[in-house]
Amino acid sequence: MGYVRNDFGTLSNVKKDYSFVKITNTNGEVRKMSLKKYKDSAEEVYSKAQNLIGKEVSILTSQNTSDWSSSEWFSDIFEK
Repeated sequence: MGYVRNDFGTLSNVKKDYSFVKITNTNGEVRKMSLKKYKDSAEEVYSKAQNLIGKEVSILTSQNTSDWSSSEWFSDIFEK
C-alpha cells in the first residue's frame, strides 16, 4: 500500500472540531483527517497546518489501512 502525495495549492484555512481536522485551499477544496481515529497524529498535523496557512502545500493520503480517497481525506501536510 503506502501513500498518495498530491499538490493541494495554497492553504487558506485550518479547522478542528470534535471529529475532524479540515484544511481548505484557496480554490475552496477541503480535505479532512479523522480526529477520533488518529488523535495523536491529527493533533500534530493540525499544529503543523496552522503554520502553513498562506503557503503552497502538498498533502499525503494514507493507503495503508484502506483505499482512502485522496479527494476527501489526508494524513499529513508539507510545505512545497
